[in-house]
Amino acid sequence: MPVKLYQIWIVAALLTALMSCETGEVFGPSPERTLTATPWVLKRFEYTQDDETLFVGCNLYHFYTNYTYLRSTCGGDTISQGPWEFQQDRSYIKIGPNTFKVVSLSQKVMTLRYGDVELCFLPVK
Repeated sequence: MPVKLYQIWIVAALLTALMSCETGEVFGPSPERTLTATPWVLKRFEYTQDDETLFVGCNLYHFYTNYTYLRSTCGGDTISQGPWEFQQDRSYIKIGPNTFKVVSLSQKVMTLRYGDVELCFLPVK
């Protein structure tokens, strides 16, 4: 009987710890710092309605602290550049003329949604 109570206590403690870590935020406390700390490489497009994934060539996105961005090839050729800004409590990000829903932003991955398309970015280390 004491072993069963011990197991229940362990499970309850683990569940409490897991639930207390969930904040509901899609990014950490400083998304600007996370976004501008390193260039990001666009890895894939995911069409959410068709459950289809397209892998893309090498596109680098550099986000700067002066709220400008530069999109380039991995060879260094500029594709586009312009302003960027977070909108609506950082739930959205406007990059040039396009506005994306911020699905997640961490030091390991950034996922943005544009309509039925999700764009997955990874940081360049």
